[in-house]
Amino acid sequence: MSARFAMGCDGRDAALGHRTPRRAGERTRWMNHYDVLGVEPTASARTIARAHRAIALETHPDKVSNGTDGEKAAARARFDAAQRAYETLRDDARRMAYDSEMEVNGGRRDDVMMNVTFAESARGGTKLAVVPFKMTCERCDGRGRIDGAKGEEGDEGVCGKCRGDGVMDAYYHGRVYVPRGVAHGARLPIVGRSQSVRVRILPSKQFTRDGMHVKSTLRLSAEQAREGGFFDVETVYGTETVYFDEETKHGDTKTLRGKGLEQGKKLGDHIVVVQVERERAPEDEGEPSEDEDDESDAKKRKQDDEDDESDAKKRKQDDEDDEDDVNDAKQEVEGDEDDAKEDPSNAAPDAADLERLLAEKKAKLLAQLDAAGAK
Repeated sequence: MSARFAMGCDGRDAALGHRTPRRAGERTRWMNHYDVLGVEPTASARTIARAHRAIALETHPDKVSNGTDGEKAAARARFDAAQRAYETLRDDARRMAYDSEMEVNGGRRDDVMMNVTFAESARGGTKLAVVPFKMTCERCDGRGRIDGAKGEEGDEGVCGKCRGDGVMDAYYHGRVYVPRGVAHGARLPIVGRSQSVRVRILPSKQFTRDGMHVKSTLRLSAEQAREGGFFDVETVYGTETVYFDEETKHGDTKTLRGKGLEQGKKLGDHIVVVQVERERAPEDEGEPSEDEDDESDAKKRKQDDEDDESDAKKRKQDDEDDEDDVNDAKQEVEGDEDDAKEDPSNAAPDAADLERLLAEKKAKLLAQLDAAGAK
């Protein structure tokens, strides 16, 4: 690490670093975000996350609640500084801009960031970079004032076009040649400018990079994994067909030689990683759950109770109908007896005739009830 990077930056925006004493009695000096977290500028994202977590656990206000006021203030300052550093370095774009400002990891202050897709980084090509710069105001010739003129706010002599700055914002569109297999963070020259671009390779939903090799995932159902066969796989150069044997397991791989990234005369490989979907158990598909069984039983019991209640009501109604029919038959017999008393010629039937008459009436009524029930 250069002395300028470690000790410089006095007077810069606080977002670029943090002022803190190294030891008691030592003069305050500037610490950049990497210093605050105690990592090198080349540290990986995982290393930066671990360093931030360790400092946060050590300096959290709850951890120093029993300390002196000075210890609490120092812990709070370090906690806040670590949080600011992590928020900047955890984001890929913000970290790249910070590196350019601090001129580390190959960056320069005047670098321009350029986004490149994963496929573009593999195949290479030409892109346009937009370079902002300041152009001298043509109206006031860079002086910011015009004799006898009034600015937009009524200020006499102030140039209305540049508002007294003497310069205007302008943009240059320059070509950038992207080589095959370009690395994330690489600096590439801009045609027609002294500046360079910093390459930011955008994350891909399909591919990941491991040096010169490319990795992708092939998702198979449990049945496909058991049976094996030919499957289409997308690579950065197009679609390829691969064959997997029967009983393919989760995590199995297939290597496509020469389908990775190119660096000079070397070619990387494309590694296909199998991901087998979990097969659902038969009971999960066909058999109802315990809650569904309980609900079904409750509905069945309720229906049975309703059916029993309906049958009881029907039997009661049948008994009442039978009773009404018997009463009607008795009334007819009594009517016949009265007729016999009034007309001697109509002799009263004996007991056998009365019993036979009642049986016929009852049989007739039962037949009518059965016919009504069948309907």
